[in-house]
Amino acid sequence: MLSTNYQVFNENGGLAGANVPSGIINIKGNLTALMVETNGVLKLNADKQNSGTAVLTLQDNDDSDLDSCTQDASACTATNSASFGLGRNTQPITITEQGPNSGIFGTYDESDKSAIIVTDNAKRGTSAT
Repeated sequence: MLSTNYQVFNENGGLAGANVPSGIINIKGNLTALMVETNGVLKLNADKQNSGTAVLTLQDNDDSDLDSCTQDASACTATNSASFGLGRNTQPITITEQGPNSGIFGTYDESDKSAIIVTDNAKRGTSAT
């Protein structure tokens, strides 16, 4: 099930909603009211060509805290979130608007470390979408 969640992590990458029961709120039903309509959902296919090797994966940065994160994004989980709303083997990706009403979003923290990275073993001629 796809969801769009608000404040899974706080601005320092610590557990915000992920740290309390019912703290992770799925705002997918409110996207029109937030004026994002259908643009508030990110779908990521880490191996578009089904090569068996992921092209992208997730990593910790100062804005997110992932557990069990390896080169295979299916193994990434948010710390303690399984019992508080995301479910096991979900991959929360922190996307932050770069300024008020700017419409410019990024996955990187203040140190320019992105939460989404290309894997070390990505095969030539493959892609993620």
